[in-house]
Amino acid sequence: MLDLLVRLALTGDATAGDRRVPAWWVRHDPAAEHAGTAGHLNLGLAHGVPGPLALLALAWRAGVRVDRHAEAAAAMAALLTDLRREDAAGPYWPNWTGSGADERLRRVRDVWCYGAAGLGRALYLAGTAFGEKDWTDTAEAAVRGAFATAGEHSVRDYALCHGWAGLLQIACRMAHDTGDPAYAVAADGFADRIRAGHDPGLPFGYRYAHAAAARDTDRPGLLEGAAGIALALHCHATGAPPATGWDAALLLD
Repeated sequence: MLDLLVRLALTGDATAGDRRVPAWWVRHDPAAEHAGTAGHLNLGLAHGVPGPLALLALAWRAGVRVDRHAEAAAAMAALLTDLRREDAAGPYWPNWTGSGADERLRRVRDVWCYGAAGLGRALYLAGTAFGEKDWTDTAEAAVRGAFATAGEHSVRDYALCHGWAGLLQIACRMAHDTGDPAYAVAADGFADRIRAGHDPGLPFGYRYAHAAAARDTDRPGLLEGAAGIALALHCHATGAPPATGWDAALLLD
């Protein structure tokens, strides 16, 4: 797997229609409103380039290394740096480029799966693993900006994937890794928001809301349900990384 990711990262540009695109380009379109276009480059931690970057960083830190490993991570970090945007809050990224959505100049949503919170965490892991201070500086600015603007950009639920629990877990990890009290303050705020949203009258205490869904749903699972919310709250309450390392599944550590 690592060999495949390294080869992909170091492959030259590909061709999509009449344009040159990175090798990470995929031929399908991420949203129905962009159907018929020539694919996209995904920038979400859950779906795109930041996920493989985080995996390379975590493998390197664990001593699992392959030929040209660090070179591939540098190429991926350079790609993300090239696609970075800035606003008053700091660096941010579109969800993807290439299907019209990248024409939106404003910050859309910063959560675990997409946006500056998850991508920033991936870049932070890479910066610390490979000793690249520029990467960690950019990452911390991105995560701080995401936390500062949380709530203004369509965070609609409490779950790990799209919602407040994902931001809480990133804040807890950043607080532990950096010792910066600002991250602990952010984590406290996210935890308070989640606890305030608990409804004992619901089957699992929280109802999952998604803009594309016809109605809110009751979900018990990890990514979009009560189990993930409970795990993030437990991590915050203990003040330490999870003993089980469950958030490795999210590429957060």
